[in-house]
Amino acid sequence: MLPDAVDNHERKLNDERELLGYYVSGHPMDVWKREDTAAYICDAEAGRNKICGVVRDYTILHRKKDNAPFAKFTLEDETGSVETLCFSDKFTEAVQEILKEGAAVMLDGEFSIETAESDGDEDKIQFFMNDLRLLEKRERYDEIIKKRVSEEFGRKRYCIKVNSVIQWPQIEEILQNYKDDEKGIHLLVDIEGYRKAYLAYKVSSQVLTHGLYITAY
Repeated sequence: MLPDAVDNHERKLNDERELLGYYVSGHPMDVWKREDTAAYICDAEAGRNKICGVVRDYTILHRKKDNAPFAKFTLEDETGSVETLCFSDKFTEAVQEILKEGAAVMLDGEFSIETAESDGDEDKIQFFMNDLRLLEKRERYDEIIKKRVSEEFGRKRYCIKVNSVIQWPQIEEILQNYKDDEKGIHLLVDIEGYRKAYLAYKVSSQVLTHGLYITAY
């Protein structure tokens, strides 16, 4: 089940960014090895730097004078993002093989910071890439993801049928005695005649010993 969980977690992060503009349940960089010599984007200072991140909004453009290709993209890490340019002389075939949408990379290059002319404007910050290489995944990648998705994918699922809304308060009181723990389960509550079709609970697996009519699904 873990490979499906990993795929779903990565898909969930992409959906969060697309819908909200930021990540909620983690960051794609959580599972990549960051080089000790690399700076965080939020600590940007003008001059030569190495930075790590994930490539977003990757676009290939062409220079007007000779139609030579170059790349423009955003590099994101856990602290921020920066507009990045890879000019034609650096945009070799080898670089093009690596530089893709969603790639996790370390870039060697230079920050350019233009100070805003007025207080209401922001500084213009760009990174000019000279070289890059792919990052390696952390050795414990599977453990990291397993923790991230355990709430959604690491639990067994059960269902309890409640015959009426009147009976539900008694069942709910029982469930409150079985607080969620590391061996918890997902419990789907189906209340007959209730306008909300189902209620979902996370409870201790010890609830299975109480005598309620709970079935696996």
